[in-house]
Amino acid sequence: MVVALATLLFLLFVCLAAQVEINFYTVLMRVFIYFIIFFLLSCSEKQDPGDVVYARVGTNTLTSNSLSPDPKKSNSETVPLFVENWIDQTVFLSAAKERGLEKDTSLIKKRDSYYEQLLISSFIESEATSKTQVSSKEVRDYYDKNRDHFVRGQDIVFVEQYITTNKKEAHGVASALRKNTKINNEIIKRTTSGHIKKGVFSKKIDNRLFSGTKEIVGPFVLDGDVVVLRVLNRYKKGTQRGLEETYDEIYQRIFKTKMSKERVLLLDSLKKTMNIYINPKYQ
Repeated sequence: MVVALATLLFLLFVCLAAQVEINFYTVLMRVFIYFIIFFLLSCSEKQDPGDVVYARVGTNTLTSNSLSPDPKKSNSETVPLFVENWIDQTVFLSAAKERGLEKDTSLIKKRDSYYEQLLISSFIESEATSKTQVSSKEVRDYYDKNRDHFVRGQDIVFVEQYITTNKKEAHGVASALRKNTKINNEIIKRTTSGHIKKGVFSKKIDNRLFSGTKEIVGPFVLDGDVVVLRVLNRYKKGTQRGLEETYDEIYQRIFKTKMSKERVLLLDSLKKTMNIYINPKYQ
């Protein structure tokens, strides 16, 4: 708005100073056109007050609105990493475009092929997934018929993993676990649970996990975090894996088998609705 008014005053000053005989309405119309142009430009440059600029690479801008579809997922830890990755990708992409690679026919064919495969897989998933159901009885029956295939090939422990940021907090967690008292959740970075095979950790930690009788192992440093492990179960090599442990694995096996059959049925039904020709030479 300020720019438009300044331009108006400037034009009037020039007209008076040069004593140019121009029709008043012509001048007014020209000034009005300039005003509209500057107004539109000023509006286009306005930024959403809630949209924060995180980084720029040339003419490319990363803002908070494009950072994450869910603002709750964008925190002080994830934002710097996301920004750094965005800058790296944008720099490489800009350099690739400057080299003219975006017009490379082989790359365009690969892109189109990938997109076509994505369309196909999405179509099959939408059409066949709803028809593919796996019951608990099917999982149990599969397990009973294939028990011999579900034997542990090595020692395994099932643990709860407590991750903290420093050893003082980790010792507090370990102490609470040993005493079976309430843990201060504020000092816990995150908690997970799962099976750990022998050899994942160092030999010293493995000895505590698999050879000893200790329920609490740690604290120890792992990838910058301080970890405390609570051993819930120990399983020796050659022991039988239970249904609860193998349920998800069996479910996926049955599901994939059924999906393959549904894909064949779907393809056959679609072929019947289309006019398909094959050169006899290549049949």
